[in-house]
Amino acid sequence: MCSEEIPLRKQLELNVCIKNRQVDVQKEHTLEASYQNYYKAQLQMIRRSINRHYRFSFMLFLIAVGFIALYFLVSRGKDTHLLSQIMVEGVLIGAWVFMWESLHMLFFETMEPLKRRKELKRFLDAEIVFRSEVDDHQNQEL
Repeated sequence: MCSEEIPLRKQLELNVCIKNRQVDVQKEHTLEASYQNYYKAQLQMIRRSINRHYRFSFMLFLIAVGFIALYFLVSRGKDTHLLSQIMVEGVLIGAWVFMWESLHMLFFETMEPLKRRKELKRFLDAEIVFRSEVDDHQNQEL
């Protein structure tokens, strides 16, 4: 079953079934450690991606605020030239475009990485159970 089909609020249990398995606790611990390291590394990459989105969004927001401040400074003058009015309105439009992009980045572009972070945390919290095919036959006989 694919983990995406299981709701995120549900806990996972990973069953590793090995045919004719000899119990080797050291190998099991090595496998569990490798599993944990892999998902911790994936989680770290997602966290970095989310932080990049937040930083970039904040930078765009600051640019938008700067453009709005520039608009108010420049629009105070009563210049009636058409070209200067177009430039002033262009600054205001640019400010709103930067503001929209900042909000878009913050609220929409981070949704997928945030969901992926929840998925990875669920994998990290999953219990790993090692079984052998012999165990399955014994359980079926009981």
